[in-house]
Amino acid sequence: PGVSYAYKIRIVLLDGAADWSEPITAWTPLSIYLNRMDAVTGSGIVTITWQTNSEKHITRFNVYRSPNAENGFVKINAKAIAAKKSGTTANARYRFRDPDIAPATHYYYKLKITTDDNKTIWSPVIYVTAPAANNSE
Repeated sequence: PGVSYAYKIRIVLLDGAADWSEPITAWTPLSIYLNRMDAVTGSGIVTITWQTNSEKHITRFNVYRSPNAENGFVKINAKAIAAKKSGTTANARYRFRDPDIAPATHYYYKLKITTDDNKTIWSPVIYVTAPAANNSE
């Protein structure tokens, strides 16, 4: 995770091989540092939790919410959430509570993960539906 790899490509045909290509560099995505990410509703809030596998290159997180999975994501935390074990291969658990929800509404969340070299990696999108309002008296 978070490692750079260089690849070269060479085409081999029946009558011989072509020259090697120029190196292509690829990074394994930082999002694989996340072990899990969940969202649950209760008591009029959504609680987003996540756990990292390693925080070797992670410095901070921001939580984004949208009414749909494709676009419209807005940052909902007032300030960045610092990585608890930044620069180490240790894991850590996080919890963020979103109290600004409406009953019976779909919410999509994702994390913006910032690395020690200021690169941004986005987590997968997770989905939750706030329960309908309880109208019983």
